[in-house]
Amino acid sequence: MTKKKYKYVDFGNHLRKINREKFKDINIFSKSVDIPSSTLYDYEIGRIFPPIEKFIRICKTLNKSPEYMLSTLLDMGVKDKKILEIIERVKNVCQIEGHVNKLDGYLSALEQGIERKEKRG
Repeated sequence: MTKKKYKYVDFGNHLRKINREKFKDINIFSKSVDIPSSTLYDYEIGRIFPPIEKFIRICKTLNKSPEYMLSTLLDMGVKDKKILEIIERVKNVCQIEGHVNKLDGYLSALEQGIERKEKRG
């Protein structure tokens, strides 16, 4: 029986590696970001991608830029100009207080771009 590979598994592995380097334990990380450990586990296995407000909280807690946290999505072979522009916008918007809601649209566009690339590839 083969294990199911979830859509965001590369992001999840990246997240797990970074948070284990800093926190060593998912429960400690969970308390630090105020996200249930079961939800963090879903992020780590790639089952789901965090909502933008939680994604930003994770980035800040781990002291990593959103661009760095999203870098594994680029490593999946998504290297087109539009995706790169979206990631740059995510990085810029995250630096501006009070504009967090705009990120939802940017990440949705990123996700759609990845889905299109997966279907073509």
